[in-house]
Amino acid sequence: MDGFYPYYFSRKVKILFIAREAYSMAKKDYISTIYKAYSENTFNSWSLNQYPFHRRQFYLAYGILHAAHNKGQWPSWNDVPYATDLVDKGKFATDDGISWAFMNLSKLSNETGNWQLDRSQYDSFLSNEQNRKMIRKEIELLRPDLIIGSNVYELSDILGYDKAKVDTTNSACYYYHKTNTLSPFLNCYHFSAIKSDNSIFYEPVRDVLSDHRDECNRMESK
Repeated sequence: MDGFYPYYFSRKVKILFIAREAYSMAKKDYISTIYKAYSENTFNSWSLNQYPFHRRQFYLAYGILHAAHNKGQWPSWNDVPYATDLVDKGKFATDDGISWAFMNLSKLSNETGNWQLDRSQYDSFLSNEQNRKMIRKEIELLRPDLIIGSNVYELSDILGYDKAKVDTTNSACYYYHKTNTLSPFLNCYHFSAIKSDNSIFYEPVRDVLSDHRDECNRMESK
């Protein structure tokens, strides 16, 4: 199961991160399991700051929510706190902290012992229209203002987005819907990619949201 962390629905911008299947999570509640790991700062002997998949969600959420409260002004990269500092100082999943929702695009769990995605099983899951309806319904219930994908380009087809507006100088792709009834969708590299937190994730997301600020202005109008 996946869903949202505390105070998600009361944030000025409701951010939904979407990735592919969970690893070794069969019959577990993803959100409560990861929330506990965040709080205790441990992931199988790794700290939160050592785990790029998770720390990047903290960095992006911090920048986006800071900008939403400061007339679109993003903090410089050097002013973004470490993920563990945000947790330790009570700035995650609290009344005045950052929060977000997380969704596994697949509802499968990888129990093979191999971290790599079983692509055939995943594609089979997503080809089923009932599963696609379930994905659309979950997003509808979460009511995100912004969706950020972890290399899930297939989401654009599931949700019916138009072709992406792509800036080839950075890693983030901005998707939009022709009727403007869907939230902006940015598809990034996988959050675990061995790449720079700043130049490959933080700055591209900042730049794309800034470039399309008029189209995203509902995020600042609440």
